[in-house]
Parts: sequence; C-alpha cells; structure tokens
Amino acid sequence: MLYLVVEVECPRCGARGLVELPPVGAVIIGPCPECQDLVLIFMGKALALDNKIINQGTPAAKEKHIFQVLAEFLRERIAPLVEELPDFGSWPNKAPKKPAAVPNGSLPITNHDLEVFQREMNVLDLGNPDLFKAIFGPGQNNEPPDGSRA
Repeated sequence: MLYLVVEVECPRCGARGLVELPPVGAVIIGPCPECQDLVLIFMGKALALDNKIINQGTPAAKEKHIFQVLAEFLRERIAPLVEELPDFGSWPNKAPKKPAAVPNGSLPITNHDLEVFQREMNVLDLGNPDLFKAIFGPGQNNEPPDGSRA
C-alpha cells in the first residue's frame, strides 16, 4: 500500500518529522512529540495552539481559538492571491468549456474510490513519542541518530 506523507515542523521547537497525509481539509490536534506543546496540523502545516485555552478553556473558547489560528493561516495565503487576481468583470461571459476527456481511457475517481482510500489511510498516533522518533528520527535535541548518548 502506498502512504503519502508530508513533512511538518513544530512552530515552537522546530522539531521536524513526517506525518501521513490526512484527508484534504482534515484538522488534527495533538502534542509535538519533542516539546509537548499543542499543534494543529492543517493542509500539511503545523500551527501553534495556546495550550491553556485548549486544555482549560470552555468549548466556545477552544472553538474561537482554533478558528483564529486557521483564519490567520488562510489569510497569509489568500492575501497574496487577492493582490494578483485579474479583473474578472472584464472577462468575456462565455459558457464553460466541456471538460477534457480522461486520458488513456481511465475512469475518473469515484466517491466510492475516495471513501476506500480514506478508510485505508491510518492516522498516526501523533502523541506517541516512540512512534514519532521511529518515523522522524531523534529530533533537534542533539541526540545521535542511533539513540545512544555520549
């Protein structure tokens, strides 16, 4: 089975590692295996969370904080895009073109195919430091790759 992975970096301690690519749009919250601060993984990026709000806040406060973190992440990506957008008002108003044929006679991916793929994707236990180190390596704490200490 083919597993797709994405490299993520803790925004607090800089620990880097590979995580199985979750379904598009998935939001994963868990502790960094290195520094234990909470991070939110979204679209292949680890975003810092406020530990106090997530651990002790009301459900409304937690939701608001997560929305704020995601909004900032999206704002950073949308602002440059908006600056480069052409004036769509001047574009000709034409009917959309017919989609191109699928090459090589391949069938398009169906919703069923997507559901099977998502079921087969096992999300890693991000809170397990041993699993994290086995996949990502020892981290940035000057620990030798073989795990021995000098």
